[in-house]
Amino acid sequence: MNIIPQEAVLKEILTARAFPMTLAWSRLEGRPRTNNFDRTLKAEVRDALWMLCKQWQMGEFRGEDAGSPVVAKLCTSTAALTKYKAADQKVQAFDKDVPFDLQHIRVIYYDVTDPFWGVKLLDKVAENILSAIQNPEEAVFKGDVKIA
Repeated sequence: MNIIPQEAVLKEILTARAFPMTLAWSRLEGRPRTNNFDRTLKAEVRDALWMLCKQWQMGEFRGEDAGSPVVAKLCTSTAALTKYKAADQKVQAFDKDVPFDLQHIRVIYYDVTDPFWGVKLLDKVAENILSAIQNPEEAVFKGDVKIA
């Protein structure tokens, strides 16, 4: 079977325009604008998330049990905090009885039977925040408040 049509058949196909046909071929060739290919050859990753998604898509995260076992030893040590210094403040003793992240909390008393207790509570919270900003060394709860 002859795949390339003969010249007479080719002329009939072209005049009938039965299907588009290309009689000439041209090559597309890149023309680099520079002679320095260092940056191109680095293969920099501009979008790391895209790269991770592509690796996941291609199944590169599916592990294989083909490696040797790994042994790791870890040696750690700890020390208890005795004092700390916050930003531009002076050094303060660290109270172990109150968790560090709760030392700034203050006790606010309010009466829920008062019809305006919500407004009074908001005023007291705002007052405490302003006081803590103005006097940060006094803002730490020391546990000296007695509940009656």
